[in-house]
Amino acid sequence: MFDTLVPLAVLASTDPIERDVAIMTALVDAPGYVAIVHELLPDSSGEPELIRRVVTPSGESRVTVPLEHACAGCAMREDAVPAIVEQLDEHPRGIVLALPIGAELLPATRTLSAAVRCGALNGTCLVGTTAVVAARHLLDALDDGDDAVVAQLIGAATIIAPGGGRAARDVIDALRSPSSSVLSDACAPWLSRAVSVTHDDEELERICDPETMGRGHGMPRAEAMPDGTMVAPSGVWEMELHSELPFHPGRLLHAVRTMGALGAVSRGRFWLPNRPDSVCGWESVSGQVCIGVAGAWAGEHRQTYMTVIGYDTDPSAIRSAFAAALLTPREHAAGLTPWLGQPDPLAQYLGEPAG
Repeated sequence: MFDTLVPLAVLASTDPIERDVAIMTALVDAPGYVAIVHELLPDSSGEPELIRRVVTPSGESRVTVPLEHACAGCAMREDAVPAIVEQLDEHPRGIVLALPIGAELLPATRTLSAAVRCGALNGTCLVGTTAVVAARHLLDALDDGDDAVVAQLIGAATIIAPGGGRAARDVIDALRSPSSSVLSDACAPWLSRAVSVTHDDEELERICDPETMGRGHGMPRAEAMPDGTMVAPSGVWEMELHSELPFHPGRLLHAVRTMGALGAVSRGRFWLPNRPDSVCGWESVSGQVCIGVAGAWAGEHRQTYMTVIGYDTDPSAIRSAFAAALLTPREHAAGLTPWLGQPDPLAQYLGEPAG
């Protein structure tokens, strides 16, 4: 497949040292490849600026790229595609695009896939995504509410996770996608694994979209408890919570702190009786909760669903709070009419309901 197409591998990371080790490993293992590395760093006045490095085994070049807004998204829109086109003129065997530290994979692959389809990156093929995660710092990062590492673990086809204890590795296994694989050494030949598969836009969208996401890969040696919670020997646990009932807006607001507990990561979708057409997304990383309208339900079937991975909290408290936040069967049987015109305590987070 790659006799005529240049492989384009996207690399994400939350650790610059491990990222650079992975880049040099790839360039040594695959002669003829070049790496384009984007970094957002403070300038002399403390304002962020984009630095683009082009790295080969023999050295690197560095340029500062002016941006309208110094963010990872702007780097992708304004510089990544032109930088790749520039390198294609040099006829590389392949290209590794390393995103700014903390950048998510999905926005990057959306931009690159669109450029491939429209011909701007003609002659390239987007291959499997990779994330470098310093497992030894993972639990601390989650305790700090770092949602970037969660997004990278969910979105990567290959995860490079050097270091870390059993608990961190179980969290990685619980979060990563069922089809992904893990390497425990940044010096492992990860690029050949990435190049062996073609990136699947639809699959990445599916696992990231609140309406279609499900549980992750799962932990080895985990045992099922009577309530369905899976518990690993390390003490890390995971569970799925689901109901056909919507959340009660007021009771959900009251339960947010318990449901989004410290020491746990959760993702999911829910619906509300005062906005029945809206898919509402949920994400919580150790007490940092984010909710928002993610889209509209594709059909008549609506569901309230969450996956929860815990490493330092009580699963029973989260399960109880989830159940308490739902409408009761009697409230649900009364239909949606009683909710018309009622004050919405979630409007500041979700916007005003339509209609």
